[in-house]
Amino acid sequence: MEVNGKKLDIDSLTKDVYNDKSMIKMRGNGIYLSDNQIEVLKRYDIDYKKYISLNSLIFEIEEILNEEDIYNNSEFTGYHKKISIKDYVLIVNDTTKQKDVVKEITVEISYKLGNKEKNVKISTYIAKE
Repeated sequence: MEVNGKKLDIDSLTKDVYNDKSMIKMRGNGIYLSDNQIEVLKRYDIDYKKYISLNSLIFEIEEILNEEDIYNNSEFTGYHKKISIKDYVLIVNDTTKQKDVVKEITVEISYKLGNKEKNVKISTYIAKE
């Protein structure tokens, strides 16, 4: 396509909008992660490839971060983790669905890189068999 005498294509128009590092991709074994999330896992020496599912990866992250959070006089200095488990019925606000069948498990990790605080969030759903 030509606009004002300049040849344009979709790649050049979207290169600033589309950030491939933040796109979630299938990594194998039912694990979907972005390149940014993988970089954070590498900082903690967590190899996502050795886990059989996102559930097992989240469990390992919880174990690793089970150490105390790092604070100095109530000021965040290292990392913090938050794990939440929600019933799917409450998430979709549909009381016609059966409770305690599907759960959403979310692990949020906050860490400091230099003077900037960064956050990573990994979620998955598990269902009773």
